[in-house]
Amino acid sequence: MATDAFAQIERGMTARYPFPSEGFPVKHRTARRVAALSIVVGLLAAAGCSDDKETTSGAKSPTGTSSSTPTVDPNAKPSAADRAAVAKIKVEGKAGAEPKVTFSKGVKLSAITTKVVSPGTGEVLKDGQQVSINLVVYNGSDGSKVEESYTQQPLTLILGDASVLTQWNEVLTGQKVGARFIVALPEGANAAYTQILAAEVMSTKTLPSRASGTAVAPAAGLPAVKLDAKGVPSITIPKGYAKPTALVTQTLIKGTGPVVKESDSIVVHYSGWKLDGEVFDSSWEQGSPMTRPLSSLIAGWKQGIAGQTVGSQVLLVVPPSLAYGDDATSQLKDETLIFVVDILDASS
Repeated sequence: MATDAFAQIERGMTARYPFPSEGFPVKHRTARRVAALSIVVGLLAAAGCSDDKETTSGAKSPTGTSSSTPTVDPNAKPSAADRAAVAKIKVEGKAGAEPKVTFSKGVKLSAITTKVVSPGTGEVLKDGQQVSINLVVYNGSDGSKVEESYTQQPLTLILGDASVLTQWNEVLTGQKVGARFIVALPEGANAAYTQILAAEVMSTKTLPSRASGTAVAPAAGLPAVKLDAKGVPSITIPKGYAKPTALVTQTLIKGTGPVVKESDSIVVHYSGWKLDGEVFDSSWEQGSPMTRPLSSLIAGWKQGIAGQTVGSQVLLVVPPSLAYGDDATSQLKDETLIFVVDILDASS
């Protein structure tokens, strides 16, 4: 089931905002499901403010919607009472299995509070690594279990990602694989109750920073892509370039990794442009790749990325019908969009 806690897990954030924004390739929040739990970016982003975030171009997020005024400051420091309340939470059980979590009902907090329960014995976590985490979420008010990932699929995040809530990076920094810890979010952090998350680091993975493989000569007449020394793309749109009525997919670099399935969660670096050449979104500018279930993204991405191989770089020219169409709530209404996507990883 999609819960308040895991609804936060699937949201992305830009580095400029303490709260989550949806990320431009995302089509509709209500269409996304968290059953696979193979999603990251903004893992523990406390929300409760408007999702109408500005983008790098100053436009609002195309999938942002208004919500209530925030009641929780994500940067607030926990009080002595907060730390004492979380210290009383017990997490017990065999490593690698869903733990037994016990606490007294009616937990109240004033700020996001963390606690390392037990150190791991595996490798030390490093910034930039993809970290796989299992967790179980409890309602701190009535003691009920809300959701768990142990019987589904671990969550993933990029450690040190500036778009991840500060407390999440802080509690993980310096830890090892196998570490168990608690993150507790106060009432109002996107839920009407205190959320207690008991988490365990399962594994780490070092990802490439850019696409690599065999260069593919693009078809004539397409937007021309140029990469800087770090692999960040820029484009030149041909004068008089006609808006396509169907999706244009052009592989620019052919990777040697596994084939991406539409059911996969993908890790990508990407930039997006309007036909006038304006950059409206870029994971490169945000400082870290995006992780999302491919099934949660716009149709142009699902059709253009599925079937590609990990390690590839792909140019997508997406007509409005496969992007945001005539959605009046989107800042990209009726826009033809151009993306350059580096596929860094994919997992089922």
